[in-house]
Amino acid sequence: MLPPPSGPSPIDALVALGIPTELARAPGELVVDEEIIAGAPDAHARALLTAQRGTPICGLLRAAGLSDADAGDYMLSIPFVSQQAACLGIGRLVAIASGIDAELPNFVQYDVLLGPTSALRQRRAATPGCRCQQRAAIIEQVRAARRAGTLA
Repeated sequence: MLPPPSGPSPIDALVALGIPTELARAPGELVVDEEIIAGAPDAHARALLTAQRGTPICGLLRAAGLSDADAGDYMLSIPFVSQQAACLGIGRLVAIASGIDAELPNFVQYDVLLGPTSALRQRRAATPGCRCQQRAAIIEQVRAARRAGTLA
């Protein structure tokens, strides 16, 4: 088991920049806009947010000081990032099969340059606005077709 992360949580760091708590906890489709920049508590936070204008709120971890890794010109390879996603998926599958799923976070987000020790780990309930909920009917149709062997 990984040690608990130290320092401020990603949510606390975003809130310290002036991001409202409800937006910091929201999915990453929300972007830094003029209203968020205007709500910054000081000039330093305002400068960080201004530089991030138009980017997703969930991408502010480096700006918030939680990730100081300088990637330079290094670009993660698709297989490496895919392997990280596969590990998280298999870990979830093992948790479900072991019956311990209800005890674990079901939302994990982290900078792959830093690794999972600095991950944001939350237990989130499904919400009506979530894509998985909006597309639940089609997802179930695909699963049923695969079980029936009519869809590869």
